[in-house]
Amino acid sequence: MFRFLSAILMLSALLAWPVFAQVGPGMPEWLPEVQVDIADHFTDGNSIPEVVFTCLIRSSDLQFRRTGDGPAMLKADRDRDGNTPVYSALYEISLEIFQDERPVVSRYGRWHAGAEAYRETNRRDDLRWHRFEMDLEPGEYHWWVEFQDLNTRRSRRLEGNFTVDSPPDGWNLSRLWRSVQADSTTASPLDLEPIGPDELDEEHNQFSVYYQVLTDRDRTLTLDSRVEDRRGKARHEKSVQRSYGSGVSHNQFRIPLDKLGAGEYRLVLSLSDSTHTLTRSVDFNVRWRNVPQTVDDLESAIAQLRYIAPRKELKLIQNARPPHNQTLFDRFWQRYDPDPESEENELKREYYERVGISNNSFSWARFPGWKSDRGRVYILYGEPSVRERFESTFDQPALERWVYHESDRSFVFVDEYGFGEFRLVPDAQLSH
Repeated sequence: MFRFLSAILMLSALLAWPVFAQVGPGMPEWLPEVQVDIADHFTDGNSIPEVVFTCLIRSSDLQFRRTGDGPAMLKADRDRDGNTPVYSALYEISLEIFQDERPVVSRYGRWHAGAEAYRETNRRDDLRWHRFEMDLEPGEYHWWVEFQDLNTRRSRRLEGNFTVDSPPDGWNLSRLWRSVQADSTTASPLDLEPIGPDELDEEHNQFSVYYQVLTDRDRTLTLDSRVEDRRGKARHEKSVQRSYGSGVSHNQFRIPLDKLGAGEYRLVLSLSDSTHTLTRSVDFNVRWRNVPQTVDDLESAIAQLRYIAPRKELKLIQNARPPHNQTLFDRFWQRYDPDPESEENELKREYYERVGISNNSFSWARFPGWKSDRGRVYILYGEPSVRERFESTFDQPALERWVYHESDRSFVFVDEYGFGEFRLVPDAQLSH
């Protein structure tokens, strides 16, 4: 941490703001972000595919506690070597499926996640996924999935509708699978590791999906593809005749990303013969190049430079139009790359990881955590050596005290009004 702290302090010396000037919020009203994908695949030659629900959640959306501080997990708390992780999360997922308001499927699972270091608990690239498989007859269905974090008892519930099609005579098309390693030789989509809809950036050359086609004999079908942006405008369209052999064929469809740019998109594939058409779709996002996943867009990443960038340079980057603002942003971080020979700028990664942790931990109402006092201190100094929390008493407000042994610094944050809005105060006296 000391090397990062030295580099950050070198940058922060350019600031005109005192470190205790920023007013910040308290603990967040946290809700986990859960993604649900619905796909299917053909088994044993059945013309009706098996439906598969995939629930995805990042480690950064789980609430980890030091082992022993949360619900008892007994043997499940240990890894394969019998060691107990330093941090542990415990969560459960429930799935219910209804047809005509009648429950037809009920599934439940409980899992735990372990981490050896605090940083690992905030990894957005650590995607945890769980699949539920089921056989359903053709028809209309309603579903809901509830995720509950058992360390906080907070939950999120998602719901929606889906259809199991009655296939045309002689052939059928599966839903589309997003995957990091989809290819046409995959024996089963259940072997594929899923990816989230925002795992792509502009440095990727293409986006791939996997799908199956089931036919009773050799057939030539028309495959229409269309990529739409969030406004429904077509960014890519193509129609081809493709031949499919008897049985189940495994297929990959690739989309070049070089002309799409950052944004939200939908891929629509339609397969048709002379009388029937089946349509499947999947959403995906392309992120800004060189902007970590902890920030939503380039504009946010630039704004979050306020703690380390000179005011004039920050204003210059913010006022620049695309793509020049991206160029200036990259140049800024290139100057402070601790190891230019490596592919990744470790300082930039660490900085935005701390931004993400601050947003997860210190946001309040609609005020982002990185703008708070605690967020600012965390971004500049990292995880404190000691963090003490003192609850409010009759005559004194709640407060937190952070101590950094390496830099011989300490900070005190006071919730003056009792609404969780902690402010950084200089030279505070602890009377608890």
